[in-house]
Amino acid sequence: MTGYDLTGMYKWTFGWVSGTIHLNKNETARTTRAAQFIGFINGVAGIFALTGIPGLLAKWVALNAAGVAWKAAGANSRHHCVKLKWPIGYPGLLSGEYSGGYCR
Repeated sequence: MTGYDLTGMYKWTFGWVSGTIHLNKNETARTTRAAQFIGFINGVAGIFALTGIPGLLAKWVALNAAGVAWKAAGANSRHHCVKLKWPIGYPGLLSGEYSGGYCR
């Protein structure tokens, strides 16, 4: 794995169908370093590959990570935070921007 630590710095909320991960300002700022975040996701994708999930999926996961890093860069420049959601049945990771609440 890379040095990307994704433990204890985020907040989970759950809805009817899926959950949302809310990153704080520190984690959002770290996520703007796209290469590091993509490295983390590629590490996860490598674990997927060991379990038999094909390499094409690993590339798709890395592309989703690039989208999250792009969203985080914009949110960070406005002093906002990023939230992540993977809805059931949706073929990708949705990232959004939020402020207030856990965004500190």
